Amino acid sequence: MLETEKEKEMKLVAIRVLACLAKDNEERARSVYNQLTLKRFVTFIGIDNEDISTAMANVLQNVIMSITSLKKIG
Repeated sequence: MLETEKEKEMKLVAIRVLACLAKDNEERARSVYNQLTLKRFVTFIGIDNEDISTAMANVLQNVIMSITSLKKIG
């Protein structure tokens, strides 16, 4: 089954919402990480769609920054 553009857009929006949820909140970041698991992060980061891949990398970055309390440099 081929994925339609609308489905890709909905997936992208959902991933961006996860990035917002994980940002600056350790509890929500842990919840996002636990629900998605590392395998799903890696799967979406490696997908052949630059927008989705970049958005998922942003989710992972926000999770790491929130859990470790690191501050963004620059």
